[in-house]
Amino acid sequence: MLYFAFQNTTSYLGSLRRRSFGVSEEVGNSIVFLACFGFEKGYKIEARKVPQKYNQLKRHQAIMLGAIYSPRKGSLMSSAKPNVGAQIEQMRFPCVGGSESVTIGQQKERWTMVFVYRGKHCPRCKRFLNKLNAALASWEAVLDVIVVSADTEEKAKTDKAEFGWDFDLCYGMSETQMRALGLYVSAPLSEAETTGLFAEPGAFGIRPDGTLMLVDISNGPAARPDLEELLDGMKFNIDNNRPERGTA
Repeated sequence: MLYFAFQNTTSYLGSLRRRSFGVSEEVGNSIVFLACFGFEKGYKIEARKVPQKYNQLKRHQAIMLGAIYSPRKGSLMSSAKPNVGAQIEQMRFPCVGGSESVTIGQQKERWTMVFVYRGKHCPRCKRFLNKLNAALASWEAVLDVIVVSADTEEKAKTDKAEFGWDFDLCYGMSETQMRALGLYVSAPLSEAETTGLFAEPGAFGIRPDGTLMLVDISNGPAARPDLEELLDGMKFNIDNNRPERGTA
């Protein structure tokens, strides 16, 4: 992902590579920087939306939007990467279980791992969450665990009752929240699958100060993190105060 170099919101875009071009456009109270990068197959478009009140802006303060154009499909697809090292936008999710709701992105005493699953319609999600539940005591000894989807309250209650999960099961994740986290978003293949947009799987390790430290996202149900390895890695990261990687 390219980060633009600029000293204030009216300065030109930094040097662009790969035979690319950039434009700057004022939109309301913001300036949107766009860059289009030429590739052999398709074009990648990225944007940075920058509040005008900032004269100097660190890259992690930008709101990142993005899309990939597919010549074969003739459509735009979401591609914004999660912004590691940045403060997560505060999000509140209602849940079934012991808590009425949970919030991420705020200051708290413990680390948090957020697992996003596709929803009630996904059998692979159930197997993954069953494994998480079996190891939940080990996870909660290290950090707080939040599990959330775009499902309705009714669907979440049905899953909670059927599988007997011990973690609070959150629901109602909005499309805006999905895209703010950089998740892949899918439309149902049919009404038999589900009735609205839903997030593909994701795992987010969040520091007590609300900044994003570690990310694992997938565009489909078959790709998931190994829970044992992930927990071991998070223990190492926390105990050794490891920095975010992937920021170059």
